[in-house]
Amino acid sequence: MFTLEERFNEDWLSPRLLTQPRDFVSDGGKPGVKMCRHTNWMGMPQHGASYIPMPAYTSLLRFRLGAWALEVNRPNGRPREQRWCRVCNNADAVEDEYHVMMECPAYDEIRADFASLGVGQNSTMLQVMSIQDQLHLARIIHTIRKKRVSHVGRT
Repeated sequence: MFTLEERFNEDWLSPRLLTQPRDFVSDGGKPGVKMCRHTNWMGMPQHGASYIPMPAYTSLLRFRLGAWALEVNRPNGRPREQRWCRVCNNADAVEDEYHVMMECPAYDEIRADFASLGVGQNSTMLQVMSIQDQLHLARIIHTIRKKRVSHVGRT
């Protein structure tokens, strides 16, 4: 039993999970890019703090789980660095969760709402996703998702 616990902790506490998701190199033997991304970007949710309407809650949960149809999550045979954002049409920007939430110029006016949550421009993704007002965060993410769907046509 102790051996099983040690092996379990060894896999989950791997120093590879502490690297930044964009720097994570999967060797195929122990992929874990999603776990690395979740550890570094998503934070601990405080979902019970307030009521969140179901459409916004669904958008928030899908975003946290990496279940949006972003280019980085789509198995289309292209290398990761060629999965650019189709919303801003920037061939240098890989469309991942960080790009959508923090970088994409198409969502600048929506991101301006972060200031009311006490989140500055130099905040990290982890700080944004860990804010206390999860209802407001869910609404922002849902608005981004609706805008993305209107541009790309997929959820």
